[in-house]
Amino acid sequence: MEHTAVVIDDSKVFRFRFARTLEYHGIRIVGLADNGVLGAEQVNSLQPSLVILDYEMPVCNGLECARMIRTVNRDTKIIVISASVTPDTALPLMEAGVNSILVKPVSDTKLAEALTRLNLTDKPMSQTAYA
Repeated sequence: MEHTAVVIDDSKVFRFRFARTLEYHGIRIVGLADNGVLGAEQVNSLQPSLVILDYEMPVCNGLECARMIRTVNRDTKIIVISASVTPDTALPLMEAGVNSILVKPVSDTKLAEALTRLNLTDKPMSQTAYA
């Protein structure tokens, strides 16, 4: 089964870095968005296997975006990758249906480990997009 993803991050650098890593792991990128509203719209229309989601973004944050996604789609896996997630924000994210939370800066290996835990890749965790 082919896995697909939407990457939602207000940083163009992070959007493309995560997209490259996902593609390396055989996940096809079907959408890129720089804010939560556009991202949720893409996810809800494209129905990807995976969403990579930042927390701090303009228009709406990662928690609001995750809630918008979950009102339409219960099956898409959501990984939040952010420098600003705290214990106070992590619990509401998990309650909103986020499957995994990674703290920036995140290594390709850590992202690969999360993909493996969510059964989205079968490449060895030691391999990265930049190897």
